Amino acid sequence: MVEYANTAPPQRSATGGGARHAVVLIAASLMPVLAILSLVPVLPALTREFAATPGALYLVPVALTLPALCIALFSPAAGWLADRIGRKRLLVGALALYGVCGVAPLFLHSITALLVTRFGVGVFEATVMTLAFTLLGDYYEGEARRRWYAIQVLCSSLCAIVAVALGGLMGQLLGPRGPFCLYFIALPVALACALILFEPLRRHVAKAAGFPMTRSFASLLGLTVLAGLLFYAVQLGLGQILEGVGVSAPSKIGLIGATDGVAIALGSLLFKRYAKIGTPRMLMAGFGSAAIGYAMIGLSHTPAVVVAASIVTCFGGGILLPTLLTAAMSTLSDENRGRGTGMWLSAFYLAQFITPLLMIALANLFGGNNQALLFMGLLGGALAVSMGAWIARPRSAVPA
Repeated sequence: MVEYANTAPPQRSATGGGARHAVVLIAASLMPVLAILSLVPVLPALTREFAATPGALYLVPVALTLPALCIALFSPAAGWLADRIGRKRLLVGALALYGVCGVAPLFLHSITALLVTRFGVGVFEATVMTLAFTLLGDYYEGEARRRWYAIQVLCSSLCAIVAVALGGLMGQLLGPRGPFCLYFIALPVALACALILFEPLRRHVAKAAGFPMTRSFASLLGLTVLAGLLFYAVQLGLGQILEGVGVSAPSKIGLIGATDGVAIALGSLLFKRYAKIGTPRMLMAGFGSAAIGYAMIGLSHTPAVVVAASIVTCFGGGILLPTLLTAAMSTLSDENRGRGTGMWLSAFYLAQFITPLLMIALANLFGGNNQALLFMGLLGGALAVSMGAWIARPRSAVPA
C-alpha cells in the first residue's frame, strides 16, 4: 500500500487519487501519440523532401519512430529513478523538455538535426510515459486502477484520431513540418502537472536488488512485443499502403487514420466490457481480428477494401493493448511498479521502433509490401491459434 502527503484532502480514497489527478496523468501519457501518429500523414512528403540525402528511405522512418526506440531503451532507467527519487518533479521537468525538443524541427533543415531532436523527444517521452503510468498505479488500486488504465487506452485511441487528422491538415496547410507545432501542447500539460499532482509517500523505498522477474511477467513482455508489431504495422505504414492504391493526399490519409483511431477506441471499449472473460480469450480475439485485417490488406488492391481492412486490424489492436497493459500491471507491487512499468513500456515501444524497418525488410524478402502484410496476417493468426490452445489447457500461465 502507498501512503501520501498531508496535501491529500480527507475525501480521497485510501490511496489518495482523485479524478483530476487521473485526468492530468492521462493527458501526460498521450504525448507519444503526438510523437508518432501526427507525423504519419506527412511521412511520404518528408521522404521526398530528403530524397537527395543518402539513405533517406531508411532515415526518415527512423526519425519518425526514434522516440519509440528511446522509450524502449530508457524507460527501465526512468522507472528505476522513479522508484528511487520520486515521481512528480521528474515528470514535470521531462514534459517541459519534451515540448522544447518536439517543436525544434520547425527551425531545422538537415536530417541529422532532425534525428538529434527526435532523440531528445524520445528520452523525455520515456520519462513522461513511465512516470504517468506509475503514478496512476500509485494513486489508485483495485477496480479504480483497472478503470483508469482502460480509460487511458480509450483516450489514447481518441487522441490518435485527432492527432492523425490534425497532422494531415497541418501537413496540407503548412507543409511537412506543420505537425511539429502540436508539440507546444506539452507545455500547458507540464504546468497542470506541477499545480495538481502530489508526490506519494511510500512505506517501502525500492531496494537495490534486481527486479523480481516472474515467468508470467516475462511471457507478457514477449506477447507485448509481438502485439506491438501488429498494432503499428498498419498505423505507421498507412501512408505507403494508401499510396499503393492511389490515395496520396495528406488530408485523406489523415482522415482514414482518424477512422482507424475510432476502431482502436471501439476495441478498447470491448475490452472494458468483456475483460472478465480472461486475458487469453481477449488476446485470442485481438490477434484474430488483426490477422483477418492484415490478410484483407495484403490481398486487396482497391482503396475501399484497404480502408475496411485497416479498421478491422486496428479494432484488434484496440483489444490487445489494454489487455496486455492491465495484465502486466496486475503483477507489480508498490516497490517495483516504476521498474516494471518501464520494462513493459520498453517492450511495447521497442516493437513500435522496429516495425517500419521490419516491414521494409519483409517487403524486400518476399517481393512487395502486400506480401509483407500477408506475413503479418500469418503472424497474427498463429498467435490467435496459440491463445486458443492456451485456453484449452487446464490452467493458464497468463493472469486473467
